[in-house]
Amino acid sequence: MKVYFSDFFDVDEALIDAYGAFNPSLLNDLPLFIDPFLLYINDDDELRNLHNEVINYVAFLKEQANEKDINSAELQAWFMFPEVRQNWFGYSEVGCGGHGLGKDFADSLNNNLNTIFMDFGDETVTKESHLEKLCLIKDGVGKDTISDFTTNLIKQFLLEYTQKFSAENIDKKYLSAHMVKKVYFDYDKKKWMPKEYILPTYNDDFVLLTPKSILTKDKTWINKADLLSRFDGIVDAMPNHELREKINDYLSKCLPEDYKNSDYKEAIKSTISKYPEYIDYFIKSKEDGYKEARLTSDVKVADIEKLYIENLREIYSQLSKTEFYDMSNETFDELYMKAQLFKDVIESRGGYKLVFTNQSKITKEAELRLLIKLVFLAQVKHKYQLNLSDRLSFKLASNPVLKQSIGKKLKEEEGLDDNDKSIFAIVFYSDKEFNRVTNILKDLRASLSKTLFMIDARPSE
Repeated sequence: MKVYFSDFFDVDEALIDAYGAFNPSLLNDLPLFIDPFLLYINDDDELRNLHNEVINYVAFLKEQANEKDINSAELQAWFMFPEVRQNWFGYSEVGCGGHGLGKDFADSLNNNLNTIFMDFGDETVTKESHLEKLCLIKDGVGKDTISDFTTNLIKQFLLEYTQKFSAENIDKKYLSAHMVKKVYFDYDKKKWMPKEYILPTYNDDFVLLTPKSILTKDKTWINKADLLSRFDGIVDAMPNHELREKINDYLSKCLPEDYKNSDYKEAIKSTISKYPEYIDYFIKSKEDGYKEARLTSDVKVADIEKLYIENLREIYSQLSKTEFYDMSNETFDELYMKAQLFKDVIESRGGYKLVFTNQSKITKEAELRLLIKLVFLAQVKHKYQLNLSDRLSFKLASNPVLKQSIGKKLKEEEGLDDNDKSIFAIVFYSDKEFNRVTNILKDLRASLSKTLFMIDARPSE
């Protein structure tokens, strides 16, 4: 069964692992992304130098913005980039591909080059400049945006990294020449340049490998959530006594007499806007915690490998012993039978372990949804069978809006034959979760059926 890079290009997964690369699925994006901080702290000199290249490019943009107004052609050429979909990372619902970095990002970066990045390259508090500073201030600029920008700026490395591995380990029949746009920036011409590479090819497009050591999940190490949650500790540790007093005084003035947690959070945001110097001290604390950053990302990448490679392979193995992959996703009866076969693997064949990561049970429904999608997409021959979301839903029993979701399904499908209904499966991990679902069904005066059933993922004693 072809699922991963190693499967499609007939290469030993151990060789990919020894090379330090992640073995991506070519059925759907996996929820990983490149964190520029992991470039900054990398043990590999070549990878660490990539962080300097990212910073140098932003410094170039800042220099151009200082000298003149950036026109629309320059904005498009210098600030706007497509998503590098060929690494098969991200949060795409089907296949690979996202939105890239368009005009909103370009305008945001351009407008902030002389505000947020005013001292870019000349920092006195932090050891180095960090691109992530943009997402700490600007709403709408998150981890995906920062990662996409970083990926584009190190694309030349990723292309050469993949080409080198492919030349040494992959049969030539899987390789093709690709002329790739915006590979490297010529600072003399002030222009992005194309370059040709010989790369592994799937569906007429090239595929990229990425070093595991620069990948993470959920959030970048330097992130907005920590900027706010660690505010008190960062301020208390500031060596600048005068700045610390000003910040505390301003924060007090922003708070109403009987304030709530939400008031305190808004007061922190206002204080940071008034004293953006705080951001540099926050980033410095993140620099100082670099060892934790590396350990955290290693754990997250290992969890993704556990759930979407190791566990998924075992699920495929179990289901391949049944008629699961002899059926399509086209009819209700086929989808129902496939869902029941999956339920049997989890409940009766010790498969409950397969819906756990190294750390814990699946806690995010998007991760469960992706797992199910990869199970059902394997061996699909027709593209129209790829979209299962309107016919097959898997929910976590812990979902806070589960009752509303079930109620909506029951209302929309009232009076319909089973063949016209969607299949709704609820995965529970404990007696408490089982009781919660049971009580929800009782409140809704609903009962379990062919189109509404539970899957028991409680660990066996």
